[in-house]
Amino acid sequence: MQAFEDVVAVLGLSGDDAMAASPFGLMASIEKGLPVAALDRMARDVAPGA
Repeated sequence: MQAFEDVVAVLGLSGDDAMAASPFGLMASIEKGLPVAALDRMARDVAPGA
């Protein structure tokens, strides 16, 4: 499931983290809140020159 692994990497979550080990765990992490650094990484990937 490459897309799932890519999302985990972009958000900066550890693959070893139990919350990032499954799609449902990832959803729980997002609902709980992500660090601002995750937003920065995503913004750089979406609009690298902006």
